[in-house]
Amino acid sequence: MTNETTQSSDWSFIRAVLIEAESGAAEGFQLLLKSAGYHCDRRSLGASGLDVASLSEYDIVVMDLTSPRVDGAAILRRFWTCGLDLPVLILAGPVEFDHRILALGLRPDHHLTVPFEKDALILRVRKIVEQTRGPSRTLEAGCLRLDLTARNAEAKGRPLCLTHKEFSVLELLCRSEGEVVGNLQFLEQLYQGREKPDLRIIDVFICNLRRKLRLALGDELHIETARGRGYMLCRVSDQKEAEIVQFAEIRQHVEAQRPERKAL
Repeated sequence: MTNETTQSSDWSFIRAVLIEAESGAAEGFQLLLKSAGYHCDRRSLGASGLDVASLSEYDIVVMDLTSPRVDGAAILRRFWTCGLDLPVLILAGPVEFDHRILALGLRPDHHLTVPFEKDALILRVRKIVEQTRGPSRTLEAGCLRLDLTARNAEAKGRPLCLTHKEFSVLELLCRSEGEVVGNLQFLEQLYQGREKPDLRIIDVFICNLRRKLRLALGDELHIETARGRGYMLCRVSDQKEAEIVQFAEIRQHVEAQRPERKAL
């Protein structure tokens, strides 16, 4: 049975994405965040724009608007119009941070005027994420532990490296431990409101998860295939019980197919 608990958040792992414009300062901001142990990726606005939906795996968006040629208000409006439900920290000079950005309702502590002290950016990012996260929630299935707030996994107390999609698939399996989860349920969980790929993509995620779980946990946890229906997470004892039930069903089916013997 899977247990869900609530506890204090672990701030050692924060996923930030730095949206860079044209200032050239983004690399320095990224190195600063990484020096604090934060995971920080860089994305460029570019001529073709930015895929807002792809940012959902992060804890915070740090936006570099230090270039006077960038319309920060328009960029923020686009983010929120697309339904981005993430905190945004604006980095801008006193000139670039104008009244139009304030008019969008950005909180006063969600912008930082450049230049700033080295620790100012690190502490501000942590404070904003702390306000957003609240207490962490965890799921546990045997020796597997999922931190739903930080979105990281541990197997026997050791980090289990998962992609964002693999974590979401494993979360759904843990929540339904011992029950079959259909491929359509997985797609809905992974691609909410977006165009869904072919169902076979779930098979790829399951294959990767099986390999990683086998290396980390041996035979303690299995992802079983329910042919034609989906997949199920079960422990060794559950697997043996399922095999016994399956054997009994097969035997019953074979017996039913045999012609009745005529009495002599």
